[in-house]
Formats: sequence, structure tokens, C-alpha cells
Amino acid sequence: MKKIIYLLIAFFIIQDGVAQKAIFVIADGIPADVLENGHLVNMGRIIHDGCYIRAHVGGDKDTYTQTPTISAVGYNSLLTGTWVNKHNVLDNDIKNQNYAYPSIFKLFKEQYPNKKIGIYSTWLDNRTKLAGDGLL
Repeated sequence: MKKIIYLLIAFFIIQDGVAQKAIFVIADGIPADVLENGHLVNMGRIIHDGCYIRAHVGGDKDTYTQTPTISAVGYNSLLTGTWVNKHNVLDNDIKNQNYAYPSIFKLFKEQYPNKKIGIYSTWLDNRTKLAGDGLL
């Protein structure tokens, strides 16, 4: 079975002349136990030497927060810290996103306007629609 990491987001922070780096990886379609127990050398190093946290992005079943297990919906829940009923990304078409709930990138840039952010993704919509690249 082929495993793919669909979205990789990295923050690079320079403070007092020393490069501090934070990396935020979303592994879409890979079961957590494969990441935790598999023989993935670099992912194992991140888990061991850094911080690894499982994320719950599906909302609560049979409530207004229940979310479909669709990539863009889950990504946006992680990026905005809100459920689908607030961010309004209902599917991978991303037609009516509610930008009133800012992404972690927007919040970071508002707090540190001179710092750099790098977003790396094989899916253009992650940068242009979900992260809002180029939007006010």
C-alpha cells in the first residue's frame, strides 16, 4: 500500500540571530499507528526528538460539529482551530470558506510581521484557498 504525505507546512523563525524552526506536518490518509510503529526513520526522529500529537478533526458524532472525513475539511479544522460549522469548508471544492476564522499562518504573521513562513504542499488549494495566500 502506497503512503503519501499530502501536506507539509513549515515555520522558520529567526530570533536573536539563532534559527529556530517549527515544522507542522499533516499526514493525510496514513493511520497514526503506521507513523508511530512503522520503520519511518525521519518521522520516528520527529516523534522522538520533537513533539508528536494526534489530532482529532472530525468533530463529535451526531452533533453540529460532526465533520466529513474529507481532506480540505480536516486540514481547515487544523489550520483554523474550528469545526466545519464555523470555517464552512464542506468539501474539497472549498467554495465558501469563512475567512473570519483565521489560519495559524495569518495569526502568526499578525503577531510577527517580519518573520518568514514557508508552506510546502503538492495541492495548490492548500496554499491559495485554505491558507489564503494573496488574500487580504
